[in-house]
Amino acid sequence: METKEKMIGRRHLKKITNPVKLESVSNFNYSDFFITKEHGGIFDALCGEDALFIGNAFIGTKAYSPELTLANYELVDSVYERGLLEIASKLNIYCLLTMAHVMQVCKEHIINGVKILKEDGAKNIFWVSYSFEIVVYLEPINKKWCAKMIPRNDFKLLEPGSAAFFLDR
Repeated sequence: METKEKMIGRRHLKKITNPVKLESVSNFNYSDFFITKEHGGIFDALCGEDALFIGNAFIGTKAYSPELTLANYELVDSVYERGLLEIASKLNIYCLLTMAHVMQVCKEHIINGVKILKEDGAKNIFWVSYSFEIVVYLEPINKKWCAKMIPRNDFKLLEPGSAAFFLDR
């Protein structure tokens, strides 16, 4: 018989990709994340009022990112962000990611063509800190890949079809 937590999680989340193995990065330079394709980066555009400010704040900052195996989980029904993170914690799949992890996933999809991200306009959500998250999406009109940094909001309603990255279990 399934545990209550697994039943709750299955009602809200559906795993949609095979596991994605990410390498550890011992000396990741955060400013590398904030480079667009025209300057050798991954994204066509960086969106959000804070993107340049945060990018400048990270210049010269280096960090360690551990090896992880992630999966992309689609939201089956509407759920508040706080509720989703509580479900992920109960299922033991919640983990704060680093921008190096986000870059590896996006590089695999955008540059190498491995289908990991959702391309139908739904957002791909990565929780990278207790204060903000990174949303990656394919802009529907111009078909350009964008990354947006937004503040975390426990009371934001996440729509079905959005996808979140958690540990693969």
